[in-house]
Amino acid sequence: MQFSYPAQSLALSAININEPFLRLVINEGSTTNIQQLMKVEQTNESDLETKNSKSEVNNEDSSAEQRFTADINEINITNGKLDFSDSSLTPKFSAGIYSLNGDITGLSSNEDSRAKIDLKGKVDKYAPVIIKGAINPLSHDAFTDIDMLFKGIELTTFTPYSGKFAGYAIDKGKLSLGLNYKLSNNKLVAENNVTLDQLTLGDVVNSEEATSLPIKFALSMLKDSEGVIEFNLPIRGDIDNPDFKYSSLVWGALGNLITGIISSPFKALAGLVEGDNDNLDHVIFTANSFELNEAEQGKLDSLAKALLQRPSLYIEIRGLSSNLIDHDEMAYAKILKQLQISPRTLSGVLTEEEKTSLVTYYRSLNKQTEQVVQEKQKEASVKQEDAAPVLTEEEQAFAKEKLFNDALKFMLAETPVTDGEYLMLAKQRALQIQKHLIETAQVPSVNVFLLDSSIEIENDLADIEKSQITLPLSLKAK
Repeated sequence: MQFSYPAQSLALSAININEPFLRLVINEGSTTNIQQLMKVEQTNESDLETKNSKSEVNNEDSSAEQRFTADINEINITNGKLDFSDSSLTPKFSAGIYSLNGDITGLSSNEDSRAKIDLKGKVDKYAPVIIKGAINPLSHDAFTDIDMLFKGIELTTFTPYSGKFAGYAIDKGKLSLGLNYKLSNNKLVAENNVTLDQLTLGDVVNSEEATSLPIKFALSMLKDSEGVIEFNLPIRGDIDNPDFKYSSLVWGALGNLITGIISSPFKALAGLVEGDNDNLDHVIFTANSFELNEAEQGKLDSLAKALLQRPSLYIEIRGLSSNLIDHDEMAYAKILKQLQISPRTLSGVLTEEEKTSLVTYYRSLNKQTEQVVQEKQKEASVKQEDAAPVLTEEEQAFAKEKLFNDALKFMLAETPVTDGEYLMLAKQRALQIQKHLIETAQVPSVNVFLLDSSIEIENDLADIEKSQITLPLSLKAK
């Protein structure tokens, strides 16, 4: 050791600490045993003014003096131990770091110095802990850049916390943490890489502080096919802020993660697969059709890939149909079938012979309409004989087309479609989605459920202009 009073400096070659021990306790009132060791000095206003004036003098004197410097070449820690317990929880929480060994080298009060820290230990005697990085706690502006790695901590240890804040005990699981903390100019930048292996929630715990968010669903969204959950919690904060609380930042970041998943589960699911998959939450069908076009098949393929990565999730499908979208096409299909004309949609092209067949059928449906048409034709014939000009071919074609359109409009309106027929179409749509997911995309059948079909839909699911109907999908957790 070298100490110089005139030079205001201290230099130590090494400090060896054997079996250091620290017990940190959070009491029922949420205060710590460390806080209780600190004596709170009571002062009155006159004492405070006196101390302030002395402080100003001391500051002036110290500014003129040489600043004290300290250098510690090496701190060796052997078989250290830390016990932590939290009595503010029910049941009480306790954990410890044991067999802590390693060193801190190059510790100095020099503002630009960076001491290296290299420590290894075990949490609760079995889970390894590695702490490495650079620190400068002796400088005026504290600096920290620390990496901490915790592997295989038993999650059941944290049941007091999960019960209080999540409302569930933890039945099984292991926790691994990869933490990086950077502190410079009192600005904290932290990355928390969390891995939960085989996390299984246990019994419900009654807690007034437990979140109302669907925790089980969020965990199912995060858990992969191997039962592993991985996520990152970035933390940013200013420790000079009087409202700064690290625990609040952590819980806030975790809450934001869960809220984002719950509010947009299909968007979170889409993030697991490549491509433009922002619309995995619905399937679109054209009027009177249960066939999946290429775009919808691709959408279901992407959904299937994501579901295979999240086996705790399942899809619910409710078949839908609507007279707003499906009636005219369904009625048209019935008319064509009656006339033995090959099936097609209303936008399909008919031959002149087929159009004539439709008009003839239209007239046969309503004798009164046929009589009215014949009377009008006679009147037109008489007028033509009274020197009316003969219609051009274009005008004749227009009149013929108008008659066909009027006839078709009448027949569509008069052709009934029963609720049973609408319901059958709705079921066929749901079955087609189920078939593609299970047979084509290889999603296990236990992950695909059919709900009771319906012919009552919300207006936003019917696109009359495009003659399309949207079937929303539901995502649930087992």
